[in-house]
Amino acid sequence: AAAAAAAANLSDDDESDDDSQGHPTLDGLEIRPEDDPLGLFSRDPSTLTPEEQRLLKKQRRLLKNRESAQLSRHRKKMHLNALEKQVEALKRDKAALAQKVQALHDDNERLRKQLISA
Repeated sequence: AAAAAAAANLSDDDESDDDSQGHPTLDGLEIRPEDDPLGLFSRDPSTLTPEEQRLLKKQRRLLKNRESAQLSRHRKKMHLNALEKQVEALKRDKAALAQKVQALHDDNERLRKQLISA
């Protein structure tokens, strides 16, 4: 709750960052104009009506959800990349083992023939 209250109050530092980036931020998330059509993020939360506070809470939740979804997609992509690398390594191992099995099979055949001819 304290973090949410702190996040709702954009600090002076955040506002100075707004000038350089062009958009205010909420917990490191850029608030785009389409994310805040009523300008609720830039207003003092104590001056908001209950309806505006509800809308602000909803917008904050949507932003957090977007961040979470983006992070989830990134983790999934990293996991898939790791799995693809693992598959390639396993394919190389399989090929090397198949070659070794074939060499052992050939040696076995050669030794059998030697044993029969002796």
